[in-house]
Amino acid sequence: MNLRYGRIIRTAGAAIFCLTLGSIFLCAHFNWIHPEKPLISTGETVNIFLASGHHFAEVTSSPSSSGLSVFAVTPSGERRELQAIQQEKILTAEYNPDEAGLHILCFEINRGIMSRTTKGWQPGGCKEYPQAKQSMKFYASAVSYLRTSTEFKEEGKTVGLAFQLTAERKDSLIRLEALKESQPVEGVEVSVVVEGGDALKIGKSDEQGKIVYSLQPGYKGRILFVAAKDTPMPDSADFATERIQTSLCLYIE
Repeated sequence: MNLRYGRIIRTAGAAIFCLTLGSIFLCAHFNWIHPEKPLISTGETVNIFLASGHHFAEVTSSPSSSGLSVFAVTPSGERRELQAIQQEKILTAEYNPDEAGLHILCFEINRGIMSRTTKGWQPGGCKEYPQAKQSMKFYASAVSYLRTSTEFKEEGKTVGLAFQLTAERKDSLIRLEALKESQPVEGVEVSVVVEGGDALKIGKSDEQGKIVYSLQPGYKGRILFVAAKDTPMPDSADFATERIQTSLCLYIE
């Protein structure tokens, strides 16, 4: 897998990823969210980390705070906004779960429509910048989980993000599903990154948004799945490409 992130949003003062209109994954650089530990007690405060890097989970930078929304969804379905604070190369947020069960941790960046102009990436589309070299609508998200007991599983949990991955595990098989506005998406390019390893392309989601990954025998620890899709727009649209990206961090015990 080649993920090309970084400069485009730094140039525009925001977002996380670098663009090329060829393959979505052009260099291994990706972002993620995860708790400092996956299992805690109810009422215990836990640190949540938002980071970006070339090797999971080696941090090289943090997602831009511009346009960033960080939140947790409780077992009862309540959305709780979290305040992210910059600490060296990462963003951190504190969360105190007061319900027993599975808590879903998320961040999303919705940069809207942007155009690559002679002055760098600017908000606005083709109508505002007719001479722009590129124009796109950009969205990114990241998901992880926090549990108060090992009996609470992550299987198939969604939170209504504009784009996300869900996972169901049976033995060594992890069945992933790519969802856009809670509907399955075909043709999403999915890659996997184990801790300390390089990103490896799994393939593309089928017409039901599904793709299966087989864990290496005996693997334990964190694992990151990254998904992305570029969709060309018709000439009548105000931007040339819609780009959606997401990551899902799981703990394998």
